[in-house]
Amino acid sequence: MKRLFLNILLLSPLSFFAQDIEPLLSADKTWSCYGDYFFLNVKYRLGADTVMNGKTYKKVMAHGSDIPFNFDESQSQYKSALREENGKVIVVEKNFINEHILYDYTKNVGDTIRFYRPIGDFNQGVLPQYVIGKVYKTDVVTMQGVARKRLFIHDPYMVDLLPPQAQGGLDSQADIWIEGLGSKTGLFSRMPEWGVIGPTPYLLTCVEVNGNLVYSNNLGYEASTEDPCFIIPPEGSNSGGGGGSTGGGGSDSTGTGGNDSLILGNLSSSTLKIKIYPNPARESFFISPLKPGYIKVCLISSSGNTLDVYTLRVEGNSVRIPLDGIKSGLYQVLTETSEGVSRLRLLIEQD
Repeated sequence: MKRLFLNILLLSPLSFFAQDIEPLLSADKTWSCYGDYFFLNVKYRLGADTVMNGKTYKKVMAHGSDIPFNFDESQSQYKSALREENGKVIVVEKNFINEHILYDYTKNVGDTIRFYRPIGDFNQGVLPQYVIGKVYKTDVVTMQGVARKRLFIHDPYMVDLLPPQAQGGLDSQADIWIEGLGSKTGLFSRMPEWGVIGPTPYLLTCVEVNGNLVYSNNLGYEASTEDPCFIIPPEGSNSGGGGGSTGGGGSDSTGTGGNDSLILGNLSSSTLKIKIYPNPARESFFISPLKPGYIKVCLISSSGNTLDVYTLRVEGNSVRIPLDGIKSGLYQVLTETSEGVSRLRLLIEQD
């Protein structure tokens, strides 16, 4: 019964946030992406309204460059038009009139998604293409006090073949949708090709709101000192042409990257006075004392890889974290609640 209750806790946090879905479209946002259109750095902002088929859309303006830059509206080009409706983001591509669902943040674990994957460039427009994805995991991440639903999506065939304890290995190749931001593969999300090993060449590097950075993830690529959101094309890539290397690694097992601001924000100082026990731990460990509310727990390996991220509702004064599939070793346990943050060490000794 306790294990069943824990499973319910792990899967249920999203329901507490599902009533109000954080909007994606706002005039104060800038998206920086690498790999859009032949491994260029591209920035996007919303432009003027446009009306098509009696519906109002926001124009998306794109600005691509081979050097670090700020978004220059006078040099930008119309890419597509977007609108939001009941947790869905709907796109009409340049030179087309038909709508496609770009994101659907109302989906949950087990749901299948007809995944829209545009191909082409923003000068000529794109050709619509679909692949089928399945949501195999969800969680909630907090950035600057905003709780955002995150969906992990992959090929249903691959997901259904693997037992639940093995599905964490899919994270590095999954497409991850982040409510209010888009996808880790860019504003115009692209599902990774099945069987591809290593990081996708498409990457959401930054999201800024009113000039403040709320998301940053360069996945181990070399970033410019002038503009941390600008990725320097790896050696052997062909910036501006088709093909080229996808670049270095550096991604962690969640697929969110070692420089990802999603992971608990600033932990330069620990302010939450808690303990974890037993330590060493085997099958699980507990975090206590806690006050009722929510806690986010992140388990980091000694090599810096993020292994598990939980967002749990605290109803007593402690929570239990399972260690299924976690190997023996020394780990960091990062926690965040409304009371503060902490960074603790945990030794895991498995049989």
